Amino acid sequence: MSFLLLGDEKFGGNVGLAITQSIGLTGMFQWGMRQSTELENQMTSVERVLEYTNVEQEDALETPPAKKPPKT
Repeated sequence: MSFLLLGDEKFGGNVGLAITQSIGLTGMFQWGMRQSTELENQMTSVERVLEYTNVEQEDALETPPAKKPPKT
């Protein structure tokens, strides 16, 4: 982009080059944002797995026979 600021002549080719470079820069910025978002999602998944390993296990689904209510 410095060729636009330092050069005295304004050629159509320079303007086209500036537009092309700015589009490429925008694409790289978008790619970087996608990658950072994907990294955040992956790290959240890792955090959840680590939290699930520390969760207490539930009791058995079947209650002991002595604690069952009477059938009516």
